[in-house]
Amino acid sequence: MSEYFTVKESDDRWWIMSPDGKPFWSIGMNHIDSATLRYPENGSLWKDRYDRSEERWIKERVTPDLMSWGFNTIG
Repeated sequence: MSEYFTVKESDDRWWIMSPDGKPFWSIGMNHIDSATLRYPENGSLWKDRYDRSEERWIKERVTPDLMSWGFNTIG
């Protein structure tokens, strides 16, 4: 067993493998951007709710939303 996700070729196809050696199907987003929260029309939302912190926004809002929608990866 590995402690990392890996890739493996099998029958001319490449697979993402989980740390326990099982195929892993990635369902994710490859671009997440907080820019719209900083537009003037959003008022003080970025400052008041997230203290202008990208990390806080990702932890408190993005991660729970993506998980509830069935996503398991981000790029």
